[in-house]
Amino acid sequence: MRKTVLILLASMVIPCNCLLGQDKLPGRIITMLEDLAPADDPGINPEELAWEISALIDDPVDINSGRVNEINRLFFLTSFQVMSIIDYSSEYGNILSAMELSYIPGFDTDLAALMKNMVCFGQNSNKPGYRGRKLKIMTDYSVNSDAPDKNAPGSKYKLRTRAWFEEGRFRASVITDKDRGEKLLSSTGEPDFISGNVAYSPGRPVEKIIIGDYKIKFGQGLTAWNGFSYSSVPSGLSLMKGSSRIQASHSSDENDFFRGVAVSARLGKINILSFASLKMRDATTGYDEENNTAYIKSFYTTGLHNTTTSLLKKDAVREESYGLNINAGFNRLYLGLNAVGSKLSLPVIPSTGLRDQYDFAGNKNYSASMDYALLLKYTRLYGELALSNNAATAFLQGLALNPEGRIKCNVLYARVNRGYNSLYGKAAGHGAFNKHFNSIMGSLSGEPADGVSFSAGLSYRKDLWFGHYSGDFPFSLKYLLRVSYDAPLLELQADLRHAKSHENIAPERGVRLSGVTEKTGIRLTAGLQPSELISLRTRLEGAFIAGSPETGFMCYQSAALKMRRLPLEARIRLALFNTDSYDTRIYAWEDDLLWNMSVKPLYMKGSRSYVVLTFKPFRRISIRAKYGVTRLRDEEELPLREFKAQLILDL
Repeated sequence: MRKTVLILLASMVIPCNCLLGQDKLPGRIITMLEDLAPADDPGINPEELAWEISALIDDPVDINSGRVNEINRLFFLTSFQVMSIIDYSSEYGNILSAMELSYIPGFDTDLAALMKNMVCFGQNSNKPGYRGRKLKIMTDYSVNSDAPDKNAPGSKYKLRTRAWFEEGRFRASVITDKDRGEKLLSSTGEPDFISGNVAYSPGRPVEKIIIGDYKIKFGQGLTAWNGFSYSSVPSGLSLMKGSSRIQASHSSDENDFFRGVAVSARLGKINILSFASLKMRDATTGYDEENNTAYIKSFYTTGLHNTTTSLLKKDAVREESYGLNINAGFNRLYLGLNAVGSKLSLPVIPSTGLRDQYDFAGNKNYSASMDYALLLKYTRLYGELALSNNAATAFLQGLALNPEGRIKCNVLYARVNRGYNSLYGKAAGHGAFNKHFNSIMGSLSGEPADGVSFSAGLSYRKDLWFGHYSGDFPFSLKYLLRVSYDAPLLELQADLRHAKSHENIAPERGVRLSGVTEKTGIRLTAGLQPSELISLRTRLEGAFIAGSPETGFMCYQSAALKMRRLPLEARIRLALFNTDSYDTRIYAWEDDLLWNMSVKPLYMKGSRSYVVLTFKPFRRISIRAKYGVTRLRDEEELPLREFKAQLILDL
């Protein structure tokens, strides 16, 4: 009876068929992106998070569909949470509001608030996989005022075009990307980067087939995980990755994807994911004259081909990959088996330095793992154990406590032993390719009162290689404390973060040394929405380095203005910053073109201002433009100006 009353009350709070996303990212996601931006691990890709969240806001998940593949698009949900939604709606009927989500086992008010812009509550959700016809085309253009590189083969502007088509069970997409300094078309008439795919969802037993470019997410990431991975400094969200799945690639990342065929099938409670891939990879290559053979020195992952040297690295190596995932859920137990293999057309020969002695070598890489998750009332245990073809191991073990109430606790221990490598591994906030470490992460979060929440996160990592500088293993220690107040018209947040880690010190007398650097940051943020047409955001932030006079300070004021009678919206900001060096830089999220990510580091002395205009003259046409200026004091250079424009056709 109590649950029935709560559901009834929840359905009265937000009685709408679909909560469409706003034309901006939720505040919780902006905070997460700013947490990710300073991460020193290339496996952490904040742009992937911005992309995936924006895609969900643009195309909300049908929460009442009853289809695993549909609900799995909420990539941050675990397999338990996905099944909880399906079981709940089967027993009680359609979920009617975001508030009702918080009463489902495994969910809380914070997660429900995060999801509300990404889901819709359709009443006709039982049509398996059917969607109407839809065509969307998006073109982005951007250019900076700084002097172009005279050696660059192409023009200084950046151009990206995306197109999606949906009809019924079919989905197709294509993306082309030209970075700054690259040629628009190569000598063969092709763009520098082009990606596309076709996806078909026939039903059961085959739930999805993808041909083209796609992403793979297996287990907890030790064997393969394309796309976004959590930060090494947790701030309250679960550290457990979502369900294993395949998904079409819509990103302009030129490395983190597979190209070929991927299939998802379901037989009762058993899910089977498989893929086969053949693609070219960028790499720096060399030639061994003694053995008369070519080899790979390192992989090139920036995706930029705007110099003669970088053009030589483009598509230098052929890579064949394949993999299989079998997983099943049995009430409160989940088990998964994962296997991924890759073969390169040239062998990798790493440097002979002590630091590189455990790096990947050769032209074949295989890894297999078993992952599990067990639900014990309010406790989730999960983990993964992996083995590579050279008998090296990696494992992780996590614990998530979510007792009835408003407290959540997460702990995750991970160890990637020396010699273990997976070309696309990405687990526990760190990559698993040439990254050998052990780490422990933990977070505690709670909601002691309505609207008041707190979170604390800690991460300790020790790298498992012999450094050039001393016999000690390099380490890093980071923690974050956050207190928030969220009311209908007012948001307040205070952050304290601290990082302690090894840093390189300039050579003295020809000897390279290392030292420990400690950096502390304090951030105060306030958001106010006095009316539906106006919202304001203010921030003060400082950065301090222990034992050093270097400090950093930044403040900004943002405003979003909507016109009552015109289809026009303006977002403006003025930021002032004063830092003694790049080490005391401060990151700040910026409004930008849709489905683009902009978190800029501000350093030295100066100001940063921008205005973003969104104009929608017709229902199916949207135009967005951004003009930004960065001015540095005590510098001879002219202000750096940037201009971006975006055209979206929703046909």
